[in-house]
Amino acid sequence: MEGVLPLLVVLGVLGLVVAGPPPRWGTRWFWFWMCGAAAPLAVWAFAVTQLVTRRRHHPEGLRRLGGWAGLGLGLLLSVVTALAVAGLRRVVGDELVP
Repeated sequence: MEGVLPLLVVLGVLGLVVAGPPPRWGTRWFWFWMCGAAAPLAVWAFAVTQLVTRRRHHPEGLRRLGGWAGLGLGLLLSVVTALAVAGLRRVVGDELVP
């Protein structure tokens, strides 16, 4: 029961990616892979780039990031996050790091 809310948030973001307006900074596949590989960071990134910033079209001349970039960046972020949490846990102990 504890992981239901985060799961619903990720599924909601994936629903916005699939059925919502076209994303500005990455393609739908980019955000799909980001939400799958690095879910907590991707949800915040999607919220900031899509929902919080002013609604305007993608700047002319800039290519949106594609699916392969999303997969690679998502995997890289998940590895970096895991290493950071492991290092923090080693420094401060299990009581302070979830």
